Amino acid sequence: YSEWKFKGYLLLAEVYMGMQDFFQARATLSTIIENVDEEWVVAEANAKLQRLEAIEAQKNSEESEEEIEIDMNDPNNQ
Repeated sequence: YSEWKFKGYLLLAEVYMGMQDFFQARATLSTIIENVDEEWVVAEANAKLQRLEAIEAQKNSEESEEEIEIDMNDPNNQ
């Protein structure tokens, strides 16, 4: 049953990534990497962690590219 348990945790990390709950996804994957001895599980968790980091980097670059424009001549702008 341990194979299905590991697959369940890997799937849980995928669900968190899909929900954009990157904190929980990272915590789940890090826990797997630190506590599981099965090589295939750790390899898959590392691959998902790399994908998570790429998603976060892309999201952060998109957010930093957004510009905020403030009209200083608008008397209602406080």
